[in-house]
Amino acid sequence: MYKTIIKDFGSIAPVFKEDNLFVLFGTSAPDELKDISYIHETEEVSDDFSLNSTSILKINDIEFRVDKVGSEAHNNLMTLGHISVYLNKEDILPGAVAISGNELPDLDKGDILTFE
Repeated sequence: MYKTIIKDFGSIAPVFKEDNLFVLFGTSAPDELKDISYIHETEEVSDDFSLNSTSILKINDIEFRVDKVGSEAHNNLMTLGHISVYLNKEDILPGAVAISGNELPDLDKGDILTFE
């Protein structure tokens, strides 16, 4: 399990919802990426956590199935807290994750995201 809480977000970050996308970055996000990112702080990571295509993403109480995980996504999440999350997308970049489900919620400070 990987559990994190959104602490802040850039002014452009919510706009990406129109493209079924959100960008996560840890608190060490470079200034040039803060405007497009949801800045989060990791609360808990289990020793056996592995982000993969059998994972579930929970945003508060809403569940999404992880369908694809880019080749760099797990490492980027663990080291930088950074991934791009796409809803219902076929092709993804190495640092991205594709999820399936209904509409993305509006993300806000205090929201809890959990990969299980």
